[in-house]
Amino acid sequence: MPLIDYYNHRGIVLDVDLAAPPGERWKEAAECIAPEVNQLVLDVVTWCRNGLPREWPPWLRLVAEAAVRGAADFAGRSVGFAAGLLGQEYAREVRCIAKAADVSYPQLVLANVMYDIAEIWHWLYPSACSSYSCSLPSGEPILCRTLDWGVPEGLGKYTVLVVYHRGKRQYVSVGLIGFVGVLSAMRPGAWAVALNQAPSRKIPFRAIQIPACVRLRSICDVAQKYGTIVERMKKAQRVSPFFVHIIGTERQEQTVIRSLGGRFRQRKLDDSFIIQTNHFVSEDSEDLNDLSKSYHHSRARYRALRRRLRYRLPDTVDKAQRKLKRWPVNNERTIQIVSFCPATGDVRVKYRP
Repeated sequence: MPLIDYYNHRGIVLDVDLAAPPGERWKEAAECIAPEVNQLVLDVVTWCRNGLPREWPPWLRLVAEAAVRGAADFAGRSVGFAAGLLGQEYAREVRCIAKAADVSYPQLVLANVMYDIAEIWHWLYPSACSSYSCSLPSGEPILCRTLDWGVPEGLGKYTVLVVYHRGKRQYVSVGLIGFVGVLSAMRPGAWAVALNQAPSRKIPFRAIQIPACVRLRSICDVAQKYGTIVERMKKAQRVSPFFVHIIGTERQEQTVIRSLGGRFRQRKLDDSFIIQTNHFVSEDSEDLNDLSKSYHHSRARYRALRRRLRYRLPDTVDKAQRKLKRWPVNNERTIQIVSFCPATGDVRVKYRP
């Protein structure tokens, strides 16, 4: 099924006031989307019930199995470990959504950490993402990305826009129903970001860290400027490696931050564009790639985007988004295509229903 325009076919925009207590922020929004939150949780639970991978460590299997059962006693205590990784503030947001939507809190916690589960054991789940940035003829940077996610399948239909605000300051996140983290976001007049999976088999797994989406959300909540979000991301330790693609409002404000466990490196704009898929591109990190793994066509997607951009750079946001439309960049696991131009506040979203 092809991806379709979000605003024409779905158009839901949720409002979350960051000035409100964490336990109340999502109350009204969650009541509006309660049926979809219930269905999403059911999809995650069904996937887990069909058999958890043997490769998972015992502690993770214990937490997941407890969450699937949803029993208030044992599950609640077991999932407390996973919820603790979210941080108290965001765990309270998840509990608020669960209460308002009348779903199991442990099961919704499990749904909120599925991205990290898919990332840490990426050789089990060939999910992937692609992103690129360049400047329009006027000099305004644009960031375009695909969100490829296959655990569980069919998550595209839960795509939703969330506006987080504190007073007059706000940013928009393109995410999924029931998730409190950030995968793609933009603060108009300041920055845009996109999170991407990185190979992790050669880099130590850091169990006691905040998950990727929640770590990015915590930075987006407070970062008002491009320089601020870049510096904060360079210190953002979390459970496994990541790439985060960031742009600002000036031509040279385009970069990719690479997490190497507890260390960070930065790729800056050295051409008319910068591309990131699911492997380490720079020579100083190429040894971290596992050549026996394809990372779901990572290099093919990188080469395809490079050919398209070298042929002709886009001169509008719509044309920029079209660069992502064809295979292998847009593939069977692509659930969203998102484009941001923070200088103008322009957002384009397509999703797979």
